[in-house]
Amino acid sequence: MKEGAFLYEIGIDPYSGDIYHENPFILIGSTFLLNNFSDYMSIILILLDLLTAVFIYFGTKGITKKNVRKSIIHIKLIAIHSFQFIKQEMIKSTFAAGTEEIQFSESDIDDIPFYCALAYLFNPYSILNCVGLTTTIWSNFLLSVMIFALSRKWKLLCILMLALETQKSLYPFILIVPIALAFSEDSKSKAARITMTIATYVAIFGALNYVAFLKMGSWNFIDSTFGFIIHCRDL
Repeated sequence: MKEGAFLYEIGIDPYSGDIYHENPFILIGSTFLLNNFSDYMSIILILLDLLTAVFIYFGTKGITKKNVRKSIIHIKLIAIHSFQFIKQEMIKSTFAAGTEEIQFSESDIDDIPFYCALAYLFNPYSILNCVGLTTTIWSNFLLSVMIFALSRKWKLLCILMLALETQKSLYPFILIVPIALAFSEDSKSKAARITMTIATYVAIFGALNYVAFLKMGSWNFIDSTFGFIIHCRDL
């Protein structure tokens, strides 16, 4: 990261050689931070990692709350259609044996987000990323904001975060499939909504690459980022 920032600062294209392989937005952001807050880089990245855990917590809480409500509504519908006014516990007892642990309950709304955030914060891989000051911290942050936006049904923010992460790591592009399905869930025309979501993603991803081209003055970053990931050069 430092090598790329140094080359960028002195006017040399970091992507002209085989040194730097992060996307231009990471390059520009890292250069700004190194020039202005180099003494606080470790603190900034730790705070970013903590903020990632916050987004994971609230994102999973929103998704869990929705699933718990769906489960409760489903149980109530069973009671209505059976023309019986029976307790939810009695209906749950009719579910398949051994599924008690995976059945939703009200306590899951608080428990699942807490354990998800805890699992992230105390994951050795996450801790080592902070210690090593790696750019993976940015990836985790982008994906956590994406999950949070998905839980709130904020389509543009969700797609923007995925597009940014795709530009950085490429492979997350596959996540557009579950995202498109999630945003078409309550739509009458699912095919049209899915197509619109994917088209929006492609447009935003293309726009980000064009902005990167304007900033860097060339398309060299395409081969140094996506080309490097696909061909695995120097490995």
